[in-house]
Amino acid sequence: MSGSEQARLDAISAPRRRAQFLAGHYLARRLLSQAYGGQPADWQIDSQAGEAPSVVGHAGISISLSHSADWLLCAVADRPVGVDLELAKPGRDIAGMAAMVCHPVEQAALAGLAPAAALAQFTEYWTLKEAWLKCHGLGLDYALMRRLLAAPRPVGGNAASWHRPDLGLHVALVCAGGVGMDGLHVAGLDEGLVARSWLLSEG
Repeated sequence: MSGSEQARLDAISAPRRRAQFLAGHYLARRLLSQAYGGQPADWQIDSQAGEAPSVVGHAGISISLSHSADWLLCAVADRPVGVDLELAKPGRDIAGMAAMVCHPVEQAALAGLAPAAALAQFTEYWTLKEAWLKCHGLGLDYALMRRLLAAPRPVGGNAASWHRPDLGLHVALVCAGGVGMDGLHVAGLDEGLVARSWLLSEG
């Protein structure tokens, strides 16, 4: 581990969060090795509080990490990338949360859905918007999230989402320069995934 990674780890007291941190940075090194060569230990990661991890000596390579419960997600790319992973949580005030982070068009779409479908759709919107923020190097910004409109776009989209209905699991990826669904998949979760392509834009 790099010095910054060790400092971040030392600042985490919760055992589960420590395990997530270690697993995420190990996974990032494995993906870097698979995508760009070398051994996982050859790759150094800088990890500063409040910032996305970065690859030491490789400014053109981006890393994005996300976790929810026991699930972990990582993407590496040769351009800015953002990912988010969320488990749908029953019992949420979907209308109230949508008013905070959803575009008016999205709020109207959610209002016409049954509770279970509304929960799934809201979680999909959330993951897409958080992945977009990460791709652009931004933290959570509810006002900006409300301005972002997620529209299904089979061709020419800049985001992709995957949903495992049996698990209530949602995954989203946003990559600078656009995202083509051909050949794009989530390793380790292929079976049962429902994939969709999106265009996220400030409305």
